[in-house]
Amino acid sequence: MTYSALPSPALLGGEFFALGEKAFSYASSKIIGTAQSTGTLGHATLSNIYAYAYAMNPRVTRVTMDLGYKKLMDGVKSMRLKYGPRPDVAARYNDGSIRVKEIASKTDKPAQLIQRNVSKMRNEAISGNVSVCCYSTTKMVW
Repeated sequence: MTYSALPSPALLGGEFFALGEKAFSYASSKIIGTAQSTGTLGHATLSNIYAYAYAMNPRVTRVTMDLGYKKLMDGVKSMRLKYGPRPDVAARYNDGSIRVKEIASKTDKPAQLIQRNVSKMRNEAISGNVSVCCYSTTKMVW
């Protein structure tokens, strides 16, 4: 007889855990890069949450974390300008549009985060939208 610190998955509803594992694997296969660690509490955690939320969408083909637009659009569109911002999380959809989610750090200004991404998208003729999550900065204020 063997003992385990955790009950077997069969006792806890093995189907549930199997589905969770498959979903996690499915999402992980679309994500490139790692979350940026800053001095702001929860920044990396929120980046991971948004990345996996985007990756679970079947219309999303690639998700990048803390990587530039060149990696995001690889194989779909070549970048004319060499440098640009590295969004915290960016998702590329089947139709070629993108969604960018910036996680504001305690020193970031949300308007600047949006502006630099919008400028890059306009200069490269990429359609999509940019949003900023300020939750981690409001947690620091509390």
